[in-house]
Amino acid sequence: MIKKIFLYESEIFDPYHNLAAEETLLNAAGPDELIFFLWRNERTVVVGRNQNCFRECDVKTLEADGGSLARRLSGGGAVYHDLGNLNFSFAAPKENYDESRQTDAILRAVNELGINALKTGRNDLTADGVKFSGNAYYHGKNSLHHGTLLVGSDLNALKKYLNAPGGKLAAKGIKSVASRVANLSSINPSVSVNNLRQALVNAVSEIYKIPAEKRGLNEIDSKSTNASYKKFSGAEWKYGSDPPGGYRFRERFAWGEIEIVFSLTDGDIADCSVFSDALATEPADLIKNALAGKKYARGEISRALETALASHVYMLDDVKKLLVNI
Repeated sequence: MIKKIFLYESEIFDPYHNLAAEETLLNAAGPDELIFFLWRNERTVVVGRNQNCFRECDVKTLEADGGSLARRLSGGGAVYHDLGNLNFSFAAPKENYDESRQTDAILRAVNELGINALKTGRNDLTADGVKFSGNAYYHGKNSLHHGTLLVGSDLNALKKYLNAPGGKLAAKGIKSVASRVANLSSINPSVSVNNLRQALVNAVSEIYKIPAEKRGLNEIDSKSTNASYKKFSGAEWKYGSDPPGGYRFRERFAWGEIEIVFSLTDGDIADCSVFSDALATEPADLIKNALAGKKYARGEISRALETALASHVYMLDDVKKLLVNI
């Protein structure tokens, strides 16, 4: 049961600092606590944990323009951040984590500002038929629910840097990245980052019937934050790897897109990578570890997938279908 809500707000616009602070707060959430974190980044593209950043983003152009590429803990798709976008994070122990209640708080805040907001699809918040927020989730020792809120972002920059895969857009009948999203201020010009921030704090306190206690980021574990900063800003975490192997299998399913890439050495699978925008983060590593070193043979791969995805059976038939040509 939640007995305390701690509110943290960042006035530093470095994505690696904010992702590091978020991870520290996630790990620090106590048994009866809910942590609510509000933050913004300068021009940044943030990709999901298992995505191929070079497919999702024009990294060269982004960085040439002074922007940053970042990779978060959670799954899901790539998003664009600038100072017209307000990010929120909920962190709590698993027994107190309530995705529905947390989402209701976000919707209540937006509704209080005169915009009729709804949750649609697997992780989107929409108003007037357009998306203004994407949500993503991570479950470790504690659980994390975070998302974006487009208030007055530069949608031309979003379109410039994000490379939405054609199959993803075609499946939704959408012509371009920019046409999928809208700023809240374009729906109601009175909405600003500041009044949305206050509405969010009020809504969280009202939903949980507990006043939020404001704390400073200078109070959190600096050693942990510094270690997380080093990870999030490092090339290995940010860029990942895209093996040059000649075998690529990619498809979009109801639960998300997946791409499996590998090369062969003496008939064995080597240099295997799995990219996905699925909200669940675990399957990509499970599939990668299951396929590595296996013979390039349908039966062996099928058995490996059955073991790897035993806890994610909704994916199993789809991934087998993807590799049907083996």
